[in-house]
Amino acid sequence: MHKFLNVSISNNIFIFLISFIYCCLVINIENTIGINLKFHPDSLFYLQRASNINWSEFNLNHLFYFYVKFISNKELLIIVNFILYSFTNILILKFLNKKFKKKNLLYLFIILFFIFNPLRAHYASHILKETIVIFMLVSLICSRNNFISFLILVFGFYFRPAFLIYTIAFAKINKSKGLLILIIISLIFFLIHFKDAILFVIFQTNGDMQFRNFDNVPNFVDLGFQGQILRSIFWPFLLSTGSFVMISFNIFFLPIALYNSIQLAICVYLSENYKEFILLFAILFIFAFIVSGFTSFIRYTLPLMTVFPLILKMKNK
Repeated sequence: MHKFLNVSISNNIFIFLISFIYCCLVINIENTIGINLKFHPDSLFYLQRASNINWSEFNLNHLFYFYVKFISNKELLIIVNFILYSFTNILILKFLNKKFKKKNLLYLFIILFFIFNPLRAHYASHILKETIVIFMLVSLICSRNNFISFLILVFGFYFRPAFLIYTIAFAKINKSKGLLILIIISLIFFLIHFKDAILFVIFQTNGDMQFRNFDNVPNFVDLGFQGQILRSIFWPFLLSTGSFVMISFNIFFLPIALYNSIQLAICVYLSENYKEFILLFAILFIFAFIVSGFTSFIRYTLPLMTVFPLILKMKNK
């Protein structure tokens, strides 16, 4: 059994193929039940915005739009997402292969857990930023070169400014001091660059982002600033435990809730003490404060939730 694990699971081609096939399976199931490109309005917005933008207007602030324009084919964009999803799983495998001395059934379960992430595959099946952002975060974890780490931080920021918020989770990792310095400098730049937007979010409500009719998780938006505080307290707990499905039970939330509850159990197993969860909940607090729709909250926090078990394993030998 162990010999099979070492031969098959360590094979990059094998991981790539099953990851790619899994994505193809997910998109076909979604299309069959009516979840198509229109399901996420952002996908249509990115396509439209990219078609209307000119290369003469190029600037890094619109990097994702130009990325979409460069490929300029929605089917090819999704294929690229599937490729990035698969390469991300290869990086995760290599990382865990180094960190786990015993290649037992638990190791196999965790590998399969990362490969068959239903929400990651769902977002990869649409023209959204999550697949690229997760690939960059995993690459940042695996990188041993400060210059490459710097490039990842720069491109990550311009693909999604909140990328730098995700990197707060790296703060207590005994990695290279150079990376931590880069992250601190990047966060300072983020605070200066988005000072006005940050002040707006703190002192004014950002409206109701509860766009899905199946999203019945209370967002307390009517309470203004107090509502933002309440969201920041309750939503991280609901998300990480999967208990949000008991408040808003539906077929869309059920697999996400189940996956998150298993992930929490894995994180508890990988952690050395509960203090290691402080940074996770601090970042979730920030996103819950900013975002007023639970489905949007799930989407924007997925990159962090995906890599957090790896961060724990990076820190704990």
